[in-house]
Amino acid sequence: RVARAVDASAFPWNGTRERAYFYQADPANMHGHMSNFDLIVAWNVLERSYRPTAIPAHLLSRLNRGGMLIIGGHFEFNETLSARETWITGNKQDALVALLGGAAAVEVVGEPIVLHAAYPESETNAKLKKLVLIAVVKK
Repeated sequence: RVARAVDASAFPWNGTRERAYFYQADPANMHGHMSNFDLIVAWNVLERSYRPTAIPAHLLSRLNRGGMLIIGGHFEFNETLSARETWITGNKQDALVALLGGAAAVEVVGEPIVLHAAYPESETNAKLKKLVLIAVVKK
């Protein structure tokens, strides 16, 4: 993989960049200071976790009331990373909403978002995968 730096100073949203924070951590074992977020985007996180079914509730606990969680991925799990019984299967939106505590805890925003993303396999080849993301607001 090749790292690339992007200069955002010419874009109209450059001022917003100063107020935004990026964190990367194990979502099932985050430090206490990582809380009170208004927006959490977690895509391609579930598939890389040792306990995918534990992640949604952990992320929701870090979100402010009224905050939005966008979560999902390609849902292709690997037995070397996680046990089969921790995989999210079936209707992904229903499964994720249930893991988040159901309708009492979150409100689904719109329909699932379907994207296609290229996952690099080498410097010259990539595999296309279908991603499904859902957006929920914490009650």
